[in-house]
Amino acid sequence: MKTAIIVLCMATMVLANEPEDVSPPAPGGSDIEAQDTGQNDSWGMGRIARAARQMSKLGDWDKQVPSIEKSLDRFWEENDWNDEADLFALEAVRGVAEIPPWEISRRVEFLTGEFGARYGMNQSQIGDLQSQCYQMIGAVAIRHGGTMFKHVSEMVESLQAGEPVTPEDIARWVDEGEGAIEFAHQQIENINERIATDMNDKQREVFLRDLASYRKRMERFEDMRERWKAGGWHPREWGLEEIPEYKKMMTERVRDGRYDEKKWRQFDELQKARRVYEQKSQETRYNESAWERHVREFIATYALDDAQAETAWSILREKRQQATDVRRSEQWRVARTAILVPLSERSLERIRGLFEELCRRLDRIPTNTQKKAAESSLHTVEQSPLEKNPSESPAIPVSENAIP
Repeated sequence: MKTAIIVLCMATMVLANEPEDVSPPAPGGSDIEAQDTGQNDSWGMGRIARAARQMSKLGDWDKQVPSIEKSLDRFWEENDWNDEADLFALEAVRGVAEIPPWEISRRVEFLTGEFGARYGMNQSQIGDLQSQCYQMIGAVAIRHGGTMFKHVSEMVESLQAGEPVTPEDIARWVDEGEGAIEFAHQQIENINERIATDMNDKQREVFLRDLASYRKRMERFEDMRERWKAGGWHPREWGLEEIPEYKKMMTERVRDGRYDEKKWRQFDELQKARRVYEQKSQETRYNESAWERHVREFIATYALDDAQAETAWSILREKRQQATDVRRSEQWRVARTAILVPLSERSLERIRGLFEELCRRLDRIPTNTQKKAAESSLHTVEQSPLEKNPSESPAIPVSENAIP
């Protein structure tokens, strides 16, 4: 069970529990272990190899596997990762867990073999994937090997002393490991992009389904990571709630008011609301910083003269100020909580209404002659492209001073 805790903590640090990231929780193959030299330290792998060997202090690896798999199962269950692609990912991770973390070559070969079978890859594709994986592991090692070694060492020391990992430990490790997480994620996405370009249609269909599932898990992981950083980690998320030392720790924290379940459930709900808000805020109707583009296109489409254009800009200034007032009216909500609160659905709809009012007032500016000329133009559209398909039009941050 102690090693299971290490594995899950390292998954938090370096995304090791995602199948697309074929680096193991603590890469450091037997060849690296045998040749742990200054040269290896120079590119980071020596430190990761030593981190892996730290885990061996907790006992025979084979005896740890059942507890690791139980914890992984609970981790997936806790997050409702239960579609077909999720279950494939879980089985892949369980297979990796059976291989000691210091045997990097076996872990990479196992995972690339799993991918090869799932996507019907040929040997050339599998070989290319393995090469990319080793490059990624090396890149993560160079940049973040030291952080990984530090965290694993601290975890091992804590568990050897019979002390449970605390929410404060997790918060600090997640915070300090944020750079590693972001860098590893970018490396994974780079590999995903290269893999997809070398696949046939049948392979790509399955791969893209898995990729969508992976990104869904990543979104949930990011939400959890924010909560953990704020101190809201709970042992049950890793299947540890019935372990005596963890049960005692959490009982004391609840009794002393150091852990409030209601507060952290609210945190999760707000994280979900923020994700919806961020998606909506990229749409023109909800993002007044992008309304300028709509006005510029409108002026060009109808060939407005200077006076007409000034009227359009004036309307924009008015509506953007009103939208700012809507946002400011909710600032008290942020002031009353330490949690960053997104705009309410009601406020978002008020901002959307302001954009629609902007469009209606703009429509009254062109003369009938200008409208007919625009309609006959090959480049004329009935609505701004932003208004017709806002989800495909990224917000363009602009300064208020950019508006005439």
